[in-house]
Amino acid sequence: MKCAVVACLALLVAGSAAAGEMERPTVTLSDVNWDAAAASLPGHGSEPATEVFAGLNAITGKRFPGIAKSSVPVLLPFDIDAFRKDLADGKPETATSEKYFGGFHPTKFFLPGPAGYDATFTLSSKADGLKISFDKPIQFEISGAAFVYDLDPPDHV
Repeated sequence: MKCAVVACLALLVAGSAAAGEMERPTVTLSDVNWDAAAASLPGHGSEPATEVFAGLNAITGKRFPGIAKSSVPVLLPFDIDAFRKDLADGKPETATSEKYFGGFHPTKFFLPGPAGYDATFTLSSKADGLKISFDKPIQFEISGAAFVYDLDPPDHV
């Protein structure tokens, strides 16, 4: 029994020495130029970027709950101009129609937060305008991140 305990301790020490120390990743923060992002939007006036995005988030918040929580601009396949027009015209389909997504189909997965956002869309084999076909729908994940972890590659020596 004593030999088994000594052998286990020897393996533990040898195993941890071979694995090396765990190193912290380098964190790279995203440099979001909010003014340039706001200026790229159609109809952008002289208001500050915070007001531009607050208004945009208020409009799209019904389709993308919690969108204002994202710390980076949310870029999705979404026709904001058509959506704004239909919303101003009081059209009820603004709450449920997929016509604003350019052939993509939104799923129920949209997760915004202080680190950015993740969203999932599908594209069916019968998408308008496509001259190719797929056996199954294709899923797309779109993410925006406030920071990225840079990890060194493994050392296989």
